[in-house]
Amino acid sequence: MMVRLFACFLLILFSVTIRAQTVLSGKVVDSVGHGIANLSIAYQEKGNSIILGFTRTGPEGRFSLHVKSKQDSLLLTLSHLSYGKKDTVLVNKTAYHHISMILSPQILKEVQVGPPPIYKRKDTINYTVESFTDKQDRVIGDIIKKLPGIEMVGDRILYQGKAIQKYMVNNLDLMGGRYGMINKNLPADAVKKVQLIENDQPIKILDSVVFSDRASLNLELKKYTTTGSGELAVGYKPVLWKVNLTPMTFNRTFQSLHTFQSNNIGLDVSQQTQMYYTGSNGIIDRAENIIRSGGSFMSLRHVAVPGFDQRKWLDNRIFMVSSNVLKKLKDSTEIKGNITYYHDLQKREGYTYSQIFAPEQEVIISEDIHNRYRAHNLEGGMALEKNEKKIYLKNDFRFRRRWNDDEGQLLFNNEEPIQQNKMYRDFSIANKLSGAKHVGKQLVSLSSLISYGETPQQLTVVPGQFVDIVNNGMPYDRLIQQVHIKQFNTENAISFSRSINGWLITPKFEIGYQQQQLNSDVELAKGNDNWILGNDFTNDQRAGQLKSSLNIGLQRKWRKWMVTLNIPYYLNVNDLRQNGVRSDPETRSFLNPGGSVRLKWNEYNEVSLSGSYQTHYSGLTNRYAAYIISNYRNIQRYRPRLLENNAWHNSVYYRYRNTLDAVFANLSYAYSRSHRDYIFRNTIDDNGLNTISIEDQNSGNWSHRWSGNGSKLFSSIGTTVKINGKIGFGRSDYLLNDIMGQRKNMDYGGGIEIINSSWSFLSVQYKTNWGTSISTLADNTRYRVMTNVHDFDVSVYPVENHSFTWNNAFYITNVEAQKNQLFMDIIYRWTLKKTRTDLEFSCINLLNNNQYIQRFNSDYAVIESYFDLRPRQFLISYKFRF
Repeated sequence: MMVRLFACFLLILFSVTIRAQTVLSGKVVDSVGHGIANLSIAYQEKGNSIILGFTRTGPEGRFSLHVKSKQDSLLLTLSHLSYGKKDTVLVNKTAYHHISMILSPQILKEVQVGPPPIYKRKDTINYTVESFTDKQDRVIGDIIKKLPGIEMVGDRILYQGKAIQKYMVNNLDLMGGRYGMINKNLPADAVKKVQLIENDQPIKILDSVVFSDRASLNLELKKYTTTGSGELAVGYKPVLWKVNLTPMTFNRTFQSLHTFQSNNIGLDVSQQTQMYYTGSNGIIDRAENIIRSGGSFMSLRHVAVPGFDQRKWLDNRIFMVSSNVLKKLKDSTEIKGNITYYHDLQKREGYTYSQIFAPEQEVIISEDIHNRYRAHNLEGGMALEKNEKKIYLKNDFRFRRRWNDDEGQLLFNNEEPIQQNKMYRDFSIANKLSGAKHVGKQLVSLSSLISYGETPQQLTVVPGQFVDIVNNGMPYDRLIQQVHIKQFNTENAISFSRSINGWLITPKFEIGYQQQQLNSDVELAKGNDNWILGNDFTNDQRAGQLKSSLNIGLQRKWRKWMVTLNIPYYLNVNDLRQNGVRSDPETRSFLNPGGSVRLKWNEYNEVSLSGSYQTHYSGLTNRYAAYIISNYRNIQRYRPRLLENNAWHNSVYYRYRNTLDAVFANLSYAYSRSHRDYIFRNTIDDNGLNTISIEDQNSGNWSHRWSGNGSKLFSSIGTTVKINGKIGFGRSDYLLNDIMGQRKNMDYGGGIEIINSSWSFLSVQYKTNWGTSISTLADNTRYRVMTNVHDFDVSVYPVENHSFTWNNAFYITNVEAQKNQLFMDIIYRWTLKKTRTDLEFSCINLLNNNQYIQRFNSDYAVIESYFDLRPRQFLISYKFRF
């Protein structure tokens, strides 16, 4: 009964609603009675500007408009491009109307149409270079760092917080991950568009098979061309020079980049050769850096360098030459070759003040440091790659040779002069062959890596240290620590990929072998007497590891979901012989499962979750039993057993991208926890000398971290705004002087960057970053380090082809001994457009700041570092573009 009454009530209510609704219908015709199609009709209450409804006429000019209003009369507005606009007042009651309009075509204002600053086609985001270029920009790196959605850390490029996986020019990858050289030297006016290809799969045979969440970058040039940049500069205090000649060619099937660079003005151009490609898709590893070094066991005590512009602090003298060539053959095979050599001499001077909080004592150390670093580096290689839909084949050959000689003069606690000399040599050679091809319905992939390296090194300390440990408490004149490492490594893998019921299933089998020979000894000298210490200071180690694994990889893409799961099982057999005594082989087996889930629920929003559990055993280089002296204050010995590490990693990542509104944002959270079956045992004496060993005691650490970035282009005012923020906290165990402790740490910070170039006579850039680090030691001693940096750059263009730039950097810190510092640079530029050249006069460090102080926290120490800066310098430059 109640159901019937409720149904009747709804029927009555619906009938009343229908009766209360007015229907205006009719036909709109022209002067000869023909119906006008696609004419807009809007209605509103008379005297009210709010539009209440809208419709369009049909093919014959007829319309029907349902009106919900209690007013007696309504205002109808009719509009059409060819008939103009007409307002008419109608009575608010259901009726049929016949309305006529007169032909009145509208003349549109002239509109200049050009490409928008940012637009998207399929998975490619296009940035129009001209929209982001102001009069001061010269090379493409100046443009890329301003693009919304992109961040640059040095020369490393990140899109939405993740490193790009490939950098191309006209869809060819000339530099193979060393793209800093292009960023610094390719003229910006040669580039038409910067393109970000989202979800890019660089290996074509895996396209539509293995999905990717990484982006690649491509520069689309205005034309195939030979271009480049150069600079000749001289200056004073001291005598200064800079030379840069970098021609480059980008044709359809041939690309090359050659460079000669030299300077002593504080620019480390060797950083342009750094490799940035990393990562694997689970089937084929694309990591370009296949060279493996034996590592350095020793170093000079040094002063921490400032984290700002190198030109203000780096005292250097560098010469670098590099040649890079790519040729694409008719069968789509690419051949690449490159060779680079540089010689660098750097001087670093300063003062370090350390407070070490050992149990029941506080050790204070001061070090007045004057170091010289001399480096020679030669590296190169050749790669052959065929990357097609039906086959993938790549062979990559690399070599590297280093000669480093470092010298250090140190005054310990203002009393004891100490001399340090380090010799480091390194030779590495490697070859990797990878391939993939469809066999029937499955994809078969193969890879094989073989490498060899030698790394001899030596540290000399005068006068000798650690007298109680190495010489029974008797002073001596000189200590010489020698280490020689030889390494051989091979890794081989085969995988089979096949799609079954929507799942891509990839079993992958790997087998490899690594062998290392480690020899070290300690030699002491007093007067004309030299002697080598005994077994406690002599390592004669032969270590081998047979590695095998079977991984079951699962992937599926279903509607908006993408799922990846890896279940690898490892079986390692370890063999060790120390000083002629062979230990029983040790076998370890373990699972390292991991996976991720990605949801792209619409064009703008995407979220992913990932997690993994990993078991790792210490490498061969951490199994030596005799002492090795790493610097004049540290001596260490490990145990010849496998050290076990277990780690959990979990993360959540959110990304928002709206190219129409030029808005990009990302947020991430990461949690990590690790457990070790050992702990490093630090024993510090009253002079600050530290003995490091391994203790069989469980230890671990954990951390939580949140971070986010956002950027937006405001086209109407020619301004890009970028913001970032982070917060993290965690705990870690340490063992100091036989007392177990735990360090708590927290750090947080953020920043904002504003780039404006909307005026023809002025461009402005402002950037600020602030951060705070708080450490709490085991005895509840709490230290807080705060930094805040403001960068404000103004460029003024008073007349055509002339500009004046004023760069300001303001550094704020809570270090008591450090006053807040203001740095100023000024640059005057005269541009000669016809010859594409610039004449520049610059003054760096105008206020002649001579020292910068930083504070750092470690597990049990607070360190203040006083770094000597470069003096004020003047430079006259002639810059040109090919």
